[in-house]
Amino acid sequence: MGQNNKGVVLTRIDPTTSTAGPSVALPSINNGRWIGSQGALFYFDAGSDKGYYRLTTGATAMESFGRFSH
Repeated sequence: MGQNNKGVVLTRIDPTTSTAGPSVALPSINNGRWIGSQGALFYFDAGSDKGYYRLTTGATAMESFGRFSH
């Protein structure tokens, strides 16, 4: 993960060429939990947002699954 003037981004590195691919802006990372799996990265914001997100291989943005409610 890296930072630029647009906030925190994640950049995929091609494992065969070590070339950086496009960067994807990430949601707020305070108090959150990241879980990786083959082909996807999942994020739950345990802070005030309470949102669930997914980033799949080749995606250009995090996909929101909405907010967690009790």
